[in-house]
Amino acid sequence: MSILTLGATNLDHTFRLKAPLRMGDSNPVHDAITLGGVGYNMASSLEKLTPDSHFLTAFDRPIHLKRATVIPLNQAPAYYAVMEEDMTVAFAAMDALETMDVTPFLPALKALTPEDTLLMDLNYPEAFIEQVLEITSAKIIVEATSAHKILKIKPHLKRLYGLKCNALEAMALTGTATIEAAIAELEQTAIPLILVTLNAEGAIVIHEDVTHYQDHAPFLAHDLTGVGDAFMAGYLAAPEAPVEGAMALSALMARKRGATDPDLNPKTWTQERKQRDVRIQTRRPRRPQQ
Repeated sequence: MSILTLGATNLDHTFRLKAPLRMGDSNPVHDAITLGGVGYNMASSLEKLTPDSHFLTAFDRPIHLKRATVIPLNQAPAYYAVMEEDMTVAFAAMDALETMDVTPFLPALKALTPEDTLLMDLNYPEAFIEQVLEITSAKIIVEATSAHKILKIKPHLKRLYGLKCNALEAMALTGTATIEAAIAELEQTAIPLILVTLNAEGAIVIHEDVTHYQDHAPFLAHDLTGVGDAFMAGYLAAPEAPVEGAMALSALMARKRGATDPDLNPKTWTQERKQRDVRIQTRRPRRPQQ
């Protein structure tokens, strides 16, 4: 099985507050510009942890991944985040992607087989996403990307093999006000695999069962940027123990500044997996569709 990640690469502008945020005022910050994007973050980890992954993206310059196909863009998409301990507010300037045509992506998409996995973020236009769903025969797993963008995939849930989202995205997709209600709605869908991350509360996996996993090992977090992306990559990179792999990679990423780790390697990831104490909190059979 090969994994093709289709998603955005952008310039991440991160502003870390030196003092509590004051609205309507000029706030002192530390700033940094790095490569990021949901697709890029996942592909960066997968390249370091799996031998058979590839990244398909659109950007305005070459990127430093060995297994990547880059479709030229005139302008780089950009992401701006204001950070305290966690993200305070963020802005995504993705206009350059809104006119993307699927044609340059066709050779890679058509080469996929039903045994392959297409991991896709939702940064491209809805019409583009619809065409991808029609073209490929691979198992499609979608990373929700944001509460706004997850709505792009709502008409196409039956086409998905997997969906990964956080609590806010799950509630946006289901139109519910609590994560408990969202999980109940997601149980009823035909999507075979659903991953819902809950920050410090762990993650819920809806597959044959509805299982709540909790990591009880000590957890030190310096920066939560990209931790959700790491969870998805870790899940796919560890088919023999996917949740443990996902939580270990999330823990590694949380200790770093930024959304990717240039020093990530299978040895450090394996060592981290041995340190995690992942337990099942609750488990029940998945409800059949009505």
